[in-house]
Amino acid sequence: MNDSGLTDAAVRDALTVLAALVHAARPLTADELAAALDWPVQRTAGALHTISRRPALSDPLTVEQVGRDAYATAPRPDRLSPAQRVALLVSPGSRT
Repeated sequence: MNDSGLTDAAVRDALTVLAALVHAARPLTADELAAALDWPVQRTAGALHTISRRPALSDPLTVEQVGRDAYATAPRPDRLSPAQRVALLVSPGSRT
């Protein structure tokens, strides 16, 4: 990645972990991610660390630590206003 101090491999690993979390659609531990990706846990932990240091890599999502050991994706809070979030949760039939 240009001038980011990150290697292409680190960026690819971070994006792969992000894709895995989105695909799983549930929180996963680093061990679960490593097993699913067939990677060493250290490689997975490195990718999670890269995302935490460079949140722009996962934009418009963020990777959040859920509890002590699990990770999940969520929309970045700065991408939608509070009103937009509420409007997206309201079912179409309830609007009048």
